[in-house]
Amino acid sequence: FRVKGMIPCLWHPETGKISKLSYREVEQGTQVDLTMLPMEAFFVVFRSSLPEGVTEEPSYADWTPVQMVEKPWTIRFQADRGAPADTTMAVLMSLTKSEDEGIRYFSGMASYHNQFTLTAKQLKAGRLAIDLGSVAGVADVLVNGKHVTTLWHAPFLADITDAVKIGDNTLEVKVSVLWRNRLIGDSKPDCKKRYGYTSYPFFKPNMSLHPSGLMGPVVLKQV
Repeated sequence: FRVKGMIPCLWHPETGKISKLSYREVEQGTQVDLTMLPMEAFFVVFRSSLPEGVTEEPSYADWTPVQMVEKPWTIRFQADRGAPADTTMAVLMSLTKSEDEGIRYFSGMASYHNQFTLTAKQLKAGRLAIDLGSVAGVADVLVNGKHVTTLWHAPFLADITDAVKIGDNTLEVKVSVLWRNRLIGDSKPDCKKRYGYTSYPFFKPNMSLHPSGLMGPVVLKQV
């Protein structure tokens, strides 16, 4: 940056948090060390002094995996969208890989349910986060019934420290997926019931389906 004599800090537009940055002054101005993941966006703000509320925010690479969420998942589907009321997945995968057409072409909100167990030692070891891995859609994360955050781009990681407890914890991930797959399914010649309508047939029967839903792996991480 063509700035000298000022302190840069990182402003997180999604949370409002402000964190410190590693930097050094060079001949041309100020050089900032910044790692950005796909779809991430930040503001780098220069000030004469650091404002109140500045934190040491861990980067994605700082979180260490401690536990997989590996139990079978129960998935509940939004009603009247062609899918059954619920299903079970032993291993997370795209909804488009299901043999059930109602699930394969599903559009709407799919609610994924599971649980994990934490010890007192784990809670004392540091902050805890849940990493959802790969997600195709917008994900609302709830732990023990408490809404933690809404995630819509990678990395799909949420700090859950304030929501967890010793013992069994419930995890719910509500994933809202796009209309594309449902409209492709509705365009099939053998489609018995249509759930979506557009003023122009943008989607054709031979179009490929996009990955959909929570695909994981889902991992507990600590820092």
